[in-house]
Amino acid sequence: MKLVGRCGKFYQFTAIDDCTRLRILKIYPRNNQKTAILFLDYVRSQLPFAVETIRTDNGAEFQSAFHWHVLDKGVNHVYIKPRTPRMNGKVERSHRIDAEEFWRYRCPRGRSCPPATTRSAPPGVRWIPEWVSAPLGIPDRRQHRSCR
Repeated sequence: MKLVGRCGKFYQFTAIDDCTRLRILKIYPRNNQKTAILFLDYVRSQLPFAVETIRTDNGAEFQSAFHWHVLDKGVNHVYIKPRTPRMNGKVERSHRIDAEEFWRYRCPRGRSCPPATTRSAPPGVRWIPEWVSAPLGIPDRRQHRSCR
């Protein structure tokens, strides 16, 4: 999900486990294969279980370098069909909820994301606040049918 504000653009990467519905979110200043690889490694380090398969859309950030990195880690990589975001419904819904309940208050009308008054960065350093990169591992209370 792309976030735009006065301080620039941010990109939210989201991973949701199908069984436990555990969500892991992280914000990056760029949307490319390098950040997608960093996010994959972060997700694998945070989950208490092994990842067997990753399902992604067909975005440029999930192409060759990312795909080969996933395979090198021993994880299966599956692309959803082009132009079918409903096949990735949990993530799409998560992005919608985040946009409605969180980002709209943090970035009202795209003006201040994050608020410029929170902290000043040293000269030449672009600061990203803690709340932007904080992991959110908040499981949904509902349990997937396969886990019952």
